[in-house]
Amino acid sequence: MKRKPWHGDAGYKLKLPERVEVNSTFHVSFLKKFHEDVAESSRSQVKRAPWVVRKQFDDQIREILDHRTFGQSKRIGEQSSLFNGMTSQSQRLLGREFHEDVAESSRSQAKRAPPVVRKQFDDQIGEILDHRTLGQSKKNRRTEFLIQWKDKPVSKATWERDTTLWQFEEQIEDYLRALPTRTLAPSGGSVCSSSRRRKLKLSRELRRMKKVSCVLVMLITMMMMINGCWCLERTHFPSSFLFGTATSSYQIEGAYLEDNKGLSNWDVFTHISPGEIKDGSNGDTADNHYHLFLEDIELMHSLGVNSYRFSISWVRILPKGRFGEINPEGIAFYNKLIDDLLLKGIEPFVTLHHYDVPQELEDRYGAWLSPQMQDDFGYFADICFEAFGDRVKHWITLNEPNMVAQYGYYSGIWPPSRCSFPAGNCTTGDSKLEPYIAAHNMVLAHATATEIYRKKYQEKQGGKIGIVLHIYWYEPLRDIPVDRVAAQRALGFNAAWFMDPIMYGEYPPEMQQIVGLRLPAFSEEDKRKLANKLDFIGINHYSTLYAKDCLLSPCNYYDDLLKDTFTYGTGEKNGVLIGEPTAMPTFYVVPNSMEKTIMYFKDRYNNTPMFITENGYAQPSSRNIGDMLNDTNRVEYMEGYLTSLVSAMRNGADVRGYFHWSLIDNFEWRYGYTISFGLVHVDRTTMKRTPKISAKWFQNFLKNEALHAQD
Repeated sequence: MKRKPWHGDAGYKLKLPERVEVNSTFHVSFLKKFHEDVAESSRSQVKRAPWVVRKQFDDQIREILDHRTFGQSKRIGEQSSLFNGMTSQSQRLLGREFHEDVAESSRSQAKRAPPVVRKQFDDQIGEILDHRTLGQSKKNRRTEFLIQWKDKPVSKATWERDTTLWQFEEQIEDYLRALPTRTLAPSGGSVCSSSRRRKLKLSRELRRMKKVSCVLVMLITMMMMINGCWCLERTHFPSSFLFGTATSSYQIEGAYLEDNKGLSNWDVFTHISPGEIKDGSNGDTADNHYHLFLEDIELMHSLGVNSYRFSISWVRILPKGRFGEINPEGIAFYNKLIDDLLLKGIEPFVTLHHYDVPQELEDRYGAWLSPQMQDDFGYFADICFEAFGDRVKHWITLNEPNMVAQYGYYSGIWPPSRCSFPAGNCTTGDSKLEPYIAAHNMVLAHATATEIYRKKYQEKQGGKIGIVLHIYWYEPLRDIPVDRVAAQRALGFNAAWFMDPIMYGEYPPEMQQIVGLRLPAFSEEDKRKLANKLDFIGINHYSTLYAKDCLLSPCNYYDDLLKDTFTYGTGEKNGVLIGEPTAMPTFYVVPNSMEKTIMYFKDRYNNTPMFITENGYAQPSSRNIGDMLNDTNRVEYMEGYLTSLVSAMRNGADVRGYFHWSLIDNFEWRYGYTISFGLVHVDRTTMKRTPKISAKWFQNFLKNEALHAQD
């Protein structure tokens, strides 16, 4: 049974003339008309691409139509008399040379495309040259097409692309079937008339035209991919892949004094230093998720996600850390949340520490500046493993400890607001030393919790445990060795700072060489605990910056990077931004950085399983509800970064899940409610939840339906 095209008849309708004069002029004009229609259809796919991309596409189409129609390149044209007399093997060799020329020309155009596109282009060129020269596919094209799409949903763009060739072939075959069959004389000789012979010759030529058309249409398809028309689909990911949304307790829960909850460092910070928050707001009410969690679960269920990443409020479970009692109301709330998620088929993916710690521990011993914090965190983790571990199969110990060390103890813009001049303007702190002490205790807190989980719970509960880091990708500002080294050095101070001790038991060489004795040392007992390592790496990736060397080049800088990196990070080069800016400073849209970031972790840490635990687009908040809901930029961002993620996975990266930040608009730390990352808008007065365009796109993507913002 033939499958009807998506949204009506999208294929090319070829009307063959009833009577034609069989000559070379007909062959060429006949095929050229078909190619022109295919080309026009392809052009319509790239109209949304930038002008320079459309120009390149049109130039390549014109070259094919003008000089290479029917495989008659200038070089082959000069040898056409020889071509007809060749054996089929010689013809294939000559045809392959022609296609290699076309491929080489196309590759030169593809060099301007991002690496993710170039890799896909080269793979497909190789396939054409190896298996499909002159249309000689391993399998019959129509059979392959039917097998490929049997019982599978298909996007409009993909269906149109494939049905174009398929329908053309079918109509050619219908025409050929209508030709009179050859009659053999008793002696075996032909009794065909000259008219009959012309028809048979036409039959052979049309079949040749079909084969050459296969190659041409495939080349056009590849050019569409190069120019950004490749369609992202859910089926590009394994069926077991986790797709979810992410939040954190302080940013959405509210109810900051209800049911015996204690005060966290962020509760205190936002109340005593409201000027540090852009709009003077706080998380006292946030999104009122504590009372509206059932509604939020329904939102997730409607999206079609199969996982939800959230954090447990430390002070809701232990209001005073080890120095107080376990709060049963806190245990009950998270039990209800987990149970209701599972009832909807949504797997809980739980973070233990997402910036907020009990203020009690800060007041008693300075929180992360003290080794006592390792024991406190282990105690808190043990309680959570016992209470929720029978249902939670993925645990994150710490979220973005590299950001806590930098913002809390280097620049001082987050609690506990410790820093020294010129890195920041704080009343107390030491920016040269304290970031490394805090980071050291966080690394060992992770090791403590991991050891507890492995010894007491993992075997019977069957879960996994890991850590999450915030990662900028860095490109060299200048194409010179010192900037390339600076980019790698910035990554070392960003990612390897925490990952190398966990995976290899030592701080990264790039840090040891610069920081030296200011880096705390790991004892033998520390290294024994670190040997537990982790089961997965969580990557929070949003943006890319340029890196300029400041070891051998003069710099006047104090930014989010530690000064010890001797690297200046910027989003601008020669007055041009590295990518589209967003509402979050230093967050630029550079999709191919997703693949680069993942491959960095793959290569440095032996392809340990990875999850993209945060990725999202910063949108400026507005009182105009229409502006908030019409977030097409977020759709383009998601599609671009997910496409880059697919490329990384095809290159062997073991990535097992993607969590969009975030489910709902929420309190965004220093920026309060002035920027929004949510798929769902939250009215700050009524708490009404309204899905945005991006929510509909994500829903359709997970159902493998329409995939473009304009569909």
